[in-house]
Amino acid sequence: MCGACSHIMGLAESLRQWQLLGLTDVPAHLSCTFLPQVWSVPRGTKIDPVSVPEITVVNPKPIRKKRPIKNTLTECR
Repeated sequence: MCGACSHIMGLAESLRQWQLLGLTDVPAHLSCTFLPQVWSVPRGTKIDPVSVPEITVVNPKPIRKKRPIKNTLTECR
């Protein structure tokens, strides 16, 4: 509204919050490169492994409009 940059307003708000919390130093903020990755977390043991002929593709919703797709591949070992 006053023509000030949003970065200045964000800094002013941060300073106000730090003052209300009684902080005397700027809090350490870790960047995403310092933290472990979170976009590809293994599922663990939620899904049991099955062989290829046993795979069925199905919509996870309880009300399905289409029938599940059964695997038609054969294991050629």
